[in-house]
Amino acid sequence: FNNANEGGLASPRFSRVWFVNNQAGLGGAVGNRGIAGRCSPHFDGCVFIQNIATRYGGGIYTDANAGGLARVLVRSCVFYQNQAPSGPAITSTGGSNGTLVVTVLGSTIVN
Repeated sequence: FNNANEGGLASPRFSRVWFVNNQAGLGGAVGNRGIAGRCSPHFDGCVFIQNIATRYGGGIYTDANAGGLARVLVRSCVFYQNQAPSGPAITSTGGSNGTLVVTVLGSTIVN
């Protein structure tokens, strides 16, 4: 869980990481929060397989609120059989003057 709440900064870089059989409420594999802070994770060549979220984002969930910034880059990744009631692969939410940018390049999503 990448948490950049209340002025924090969370900008991890993941390269060729496999996220397999993880479970969470928000973001079965990875959850990102930019609430009044900055959250900018990058995923390059990663694989997301059979992750489960009970609410949002089976693979990746990202939230930006309260003037926060969440900027997510997903490049050359594979999402396979991830599950969530909302957004089995990637889900993003924003509000309250938050800025949310999700860029997906050259990736494959199969469910």
